[in-house]
Amino acid sequence: MYFINKLAVSSAALLLAAVAALAGTAPAMAQEQQFADLGTCGEIAECRIGYRTYGSLNEERDNAVLIPAWYGGKTEQMDFLAAAPFLDPETYFIILVDPIGNGVSISPSNSASQPMGEFPALTIGDMVESEYRLVTEHLGLDRLHAVTGISMGGMQTFEWAARYPGFARKFVPIIGSPRLPAYDIVRWDTANAIRAWERACRCPEARAINAGFGLVTRPIGVANDTVTREDSFDFIETRAAEDTFDEGTSWDLQRQGEAMIDLDIARHFGGDMALAARELGRQVDMMVIVSREDRIVSPEPALDFARLAGFATLVTDEGCGHGDFACNRDVWTAAAGAFLTAGD
Repeated sequence: MYFINKLAVSSAALLLAAVAALAGTAPAMAQEQQFADLGTCGEIAECRIGYRTYGSLNEERDNAVLIPAWYGGKTEQMDFLAAAPFLDPETYFIILVDPIGNGVSISPSNSASQPMGEFPALTIGDMVESEYRLVTEHLGLDRLHAVTGISMGGMQTFEWAARYPGFARKFVPIIGSPRLPAYDIVRWDTANAIRAWERACRCPEARAINAGFGLVTRPIGVANDTVTREDSFDFIETRAAEDTFDEGTSWDLQRQGEAMIDLDIARHFGGDMALAARELGRQVDMMVIVSREDRIVSPEPALDFARLAGFATLVTDEGCGHGDFACNRDVWTAAAGAFLTAGD
């Protein structure tokens, strides 16, 4: 997951590295931030969804690609995804979406009627339903060429395939998961517990715990390259002193973290993940991309699902864990781009 708030230092560092590594690769022009007002989304009032687009619809209106943002991510950070060899805006109409809870779309931090902790529990399904309504009700599309996304965007991609298998021709979840295993659940629940503690105490102790927690969720090699043994305690002290706190962002990240913990696409198949894989293996065209050393979103659930479904897979091993997509973009953009354009 990638986000700006320093309550998860490892993920923030990965995002900044990704943006820096990919700077200059994006198209020069993009539409400004746009919004779709959807009324209500389940229990969520004032359901306003942000998005940006690149390229144009073709005459058949079947070249749209939906890309929801990662955890805490915003479409303003995502223009590098609208570039060849992954996706060429000369060919595709690319829709970048701000998921519910990211601080741009309706979120705890910006809701007038359901602010902060009053904001309802959020699910990945809520995000996908709002995106489906954005596409169908607001943009007037009755099909997509593809759905793809990174990290929590990959989780939304899995949920899209489970809910609307016939709506898109192709699905490419990138370092996502169809259902989090115990390691990931404990990791995100602990992050949320630290957030709740910091909201309650506004204290340096919470920031120090967070600094250490952020480091240990990186791959071991990356963590040891980040800080020397002799500087371990100075690292924690420095990171804690640099930490910033914003209550709205804290609640945004908590609700999105809870949504990831809740994710389980097997719910659509009687709780049977093997059945989900077999059924979707017959119905959809999917390529699954994971990082071998990912310590933010474990790769095993996605790989097991792909094996059972017979989907194509790509396992990166660039030494950056969850940040592999940024460390060497060539290892996945060419392969995923070829998959997305195959048959066009």
